[in-house]
Amino acid sequence: MNSTDNFQFFREKTRTVRAWFYLVTPDETTPDDSMASEYGIYDFVEMSVPIFLALVFLELFLSPFTGKRVRVNDVLTSVTAASYFRIPELFGISAISMFYWPAYEHRIFSIPYWSTWHWIAGAFAADFGYYWAHRLVHEFNIAWTSHQVHHSSEDYNLSTALRQSILQQFFTFLCFIPAGFLGVHPSMFYTHLSMNLTWQFWIHTETIRYMGAPFEFIFNTPSHHRVHHGRNPFCIDKNYAGVLIIWDRMFGTFESEFYHADGSPRTEEVKYGLVRNIRTFDPTTVQFAYLKYVLTKAKETPGFLAKLKVLLMGPGYNPKQPQFRLGNPDHLPKINPKYEIFNPEASWWMKVYAFIVGTHSNILFEFVFKLKSSFGLYEKLIVASYFIYSGSAAAALFSNQKFGYFCEIIRFFVIFPFLMKNNSFGPYFVENFNLYASLSLSIGILFSIKYFQPQGQKLKKL
Repeated sequence: MNSTDNFQFFREKTRTVRAWFYLVTPDETTPDDSMASEYGIYDFVEMSVPIFLALVFLELFLSPFTGKRVRVNDVLTSVTAASYFRIPELFGISAISMFYWPAYEHRIFSIPYWSTWHWIAGAFAADFGYYWAHRLVHEFNIAWTSHQVHHSSEDYNLSTALRQSILQQFFTFLCFIPAGFLGVHPSMFYTHLSMNLTWQFWIHTETIRYMGAPFEFIFNTPSHHRVHHGRNPFCIDKNYAGVLIIWDRMFGTFESEFYHADGSPRTEEVKYGLVRNIRTFDPTTVQFAYLKYVLTKAKETPGFLAKLKVLLMGPGYNPKQPQFRLGNPDHLPKINPKYEIFNPEASWWMKVYAFIVGTHSNILFEFVFKLKSSFGLYEKLIVASYFIYSGSAAAALFSNQKFGYFCEIIRFFVIFPFLMKNNSFGPYFVENFNLYASLSLSIGILFSIKYFQPQGQKLKKL
């Protein structure tokens, strides 16, 4: 290889990570004409998944030495939520094709696809749209039912970035379709949006404290985003930025981690999570419990207009104080210094087993997702159901709940024998069905013994 070949090789191999920081050129991040003709994109989130996971687990394994709070139960919940987020796409359901494509096909302006300013317009459109989309899912209660998933972790680390909602894209598209009407090509817009989201991965960290005045003034940083994830009253509904924090400064939603508005130092430590934490690791509960609460509240609220307000006002809205659309900020609960984060005790071997169960189901889901065009609807439904089932089982095992042992009894008494008998594991297991079915039943008996033992859930102090 000559120097030019070496440079091209380096450029290609580093493109994905360089895209996290926008250290890329238009020519290497603009989908070619054949991709653009089918509205294809360079999905830098998809390309980054192996790197994301490697860094998440590296951070987990190094946590005893760094002193940062990274818990295996919380990490697995976040990683599982990342796969949960992709379930609609597994079945070919996407807000991009449903809403942005039609908007672009009815565009007001036509922008030359390969022009540099189209690339720049796409970058700013994605970031500006993200700011308002992010603000929307915070400030409308029905939309918050999706985004609260991302805020449900009581930790703040790289895995938190992966904790996403299955429903959020069906709210945020509202703030993206104007770019389509204005002529930003879908391939350009969503390639930039994927880069925007990869930027937001590395800022989910407590390791980087401060990045210097010029950078902190312009860009979204770990410090700014820590505020966004805080449940302290000063953190609520602040710092919505994707890449550029200037939008928050312009629209009055900026808050500093280190200083009050008058410039005096802030001494209050940021505490993470929801104003009222959900206190579970069950990914299905995390995804849907608040949605159920809001819909039930709307159903039980008398009067059509009052029902709409439950859905369309802020999560903290109180009809007795209608002047506060988002809720009275003076009524936000203060941080209780005696509060203990949700961290149930479980034996080390049960944590290891729960981690294996959850990780295996995530790997299986990602394998099928990667090759989704090769699988039929039936296979996809089986895998998605198994993935959801295993996520809830692992969460219950982490929490030392009997439900977890019951799930494993069903897994080894019913699910595995059924799948083996129906050739889901391959012909080898069909030919040796009696042997492996007996092994499965034996493991099920061990969980049956565990199930009938007295259980008690205790919180482990951190």
